[in-house]
Amino acid sequence: EPLTLLPLLAASRDENAERLVRLMAESSSAKEVVMATQEVVETIELMSQSSEQYDDEQDSAPPFQQLACILMMSAVLIVVLATAIPRLPRRKQTPSEVLRPLFAELGSVVSHTASDAMPSDHRKLITSTVRTVSILNRWMASESSHDSSEHDNVVDVLYSLLTTVVEACANNIDSHLAQQAFQRQFPRLVVPFSDGDSSTQSEDITRELQTAIADLHLTPSRLQAEPTLGSLILLAHTPSYTFTTSLLTAFFAVILMALQTNHALDEVLALLIDTIVPFRAYSPASDFPPDLLIPLAHILSSLASVHPDSATRHHTFRLLASILALAPSPLRLQLLHELLTDEDTAPQMRVAAIGLVKDALLEALAAPAGSEESSRNVFASHLLLRTLGPILLQPHPPSLFDTANQLDQQDFLDTAEPLRLVECLALCYVWLLRDVQNRTGLRDADNLRNVEHTLLEPLRRQLRTWDNGMDGSILLGGLM
Repeated sequence: EPLTLLPLLAASRDENAERLVRLMAESSSAKEVVMATQEVVETIELMSQSSEQYDDEQDSAPPFQQLACILMMSAVLIVVLATAIPRLPRRKQTPSEVLRPLFAELGSVVSHTASDAMPSDHRKLITSTVRTVSILNRWMASESSHDSSEHDNVVDVLYSLLTTVVEACANNIDSHLAQQAFQRQFPRLVVPFSDGDSSTQSEDITRELQTAIADLHLTPSRLQAEPTLGSLILLAHTPSYTFTTSLLTAFFAVILMALQTNHALDEVLALLIDTIVPFRAYSPASDFPPDLLIPLAHILSSLASVHPDSATRHHTFRLLASILALAPSPLRLQLLHELLTDEDTAPQMRVAAIGLVKDALLEALAAPAGSEESSRNVFASHLLLRTLGPILLQPHPPSLFDTANQLDQQDFLDTAEPLRLVECLALCYVWLLRDVQNRTGLRDADNLRNVEHTLLEPLRRQLRTWDNGMDGSILLGGLM
């Protein structure tokens, strides 16, 4: 009795219940199974809508168990439909006409509830979807009673379901694609990485997605034709695939949305790393579109500052450095100036941005003096000192070490300023060491006196004050 039993069994996490559901889908009346599934789909759609209403009215999340139950039932029902529909008697409705409304409803349910369900349910849903794709695709391929256009219609329905599911479950695919891309592009910076069982599960999910892509004959050109988050995720899981600049432009709105919402970051960062980092090796930096570069620089700087995962922060920061290196030097200087001065920039990013300035300076000074490359690069000119000198060659704020302030050492150490000053001193040392031809003007007597007056002498004075109080000897020995 599918109409009676399916609603009860589909909501159970018991393995025996799942076996009964599979047996029912394979052996009971296909018509009754599909009808029962339709009723259950309508029920869980109402449940998902009530979850949204619960959230709107009470300003809190609906019960976690309810959301998990909805997603788990969706995973079960997808496979039930895939098993039962090929057994339906031939009627006026084509397979795609039967599948489309049912999978559309299930897709809507998944989109509304997946974000709050358990990672294990996400993985189960992906596995169920891949299995469904495989079953129905094989069935349609073996059916001689349907023409090729109907097969294409079914593929479209399955593709829509697959993209909906991977979009909803993207944050729990955990395929470590960004880590793998980072290893390819920055082999010297790689730390040995292992995640045990999680890594095995991730490899399984990746293989399943690649199987679904192959079953549906989803070529890169097909996926590129529809710039959605779902197609981008599938492209990221396509072996040896790399974006071009034109495709980066086509998917740019999707990429920005994903970065801003912290969704599908693994796939998005992997594609960006594999696309942007090698770009300088085969194309002039000026060829990279500024209308892509500027928004990416702003978003990635924020992500590299505040994301809770240290590996993601590291990958993002290195990607940011690569993006800045692609900018024409005046734009690069402008973006670095913003990072160093914008009040909305996180303190840790203001510190890290000094290292990005040092990278740009060393790159500029590596070009021979008088060369065309050197003459074009503002980081090898007096403009660098005029623009960033007042920011990097003095404390923040400039009056920090004034004797009238009576700055407490512990209060000072609790801020980001000690780290910033260490980076500033390191930059100043490298700057003087490498700019032997004084292309930036830092070695001018007036500028050296200014650095002494605005940075070094106030810092020495403050360190002596703390040292005289018997609290600063270690700090003094470390910085002087």
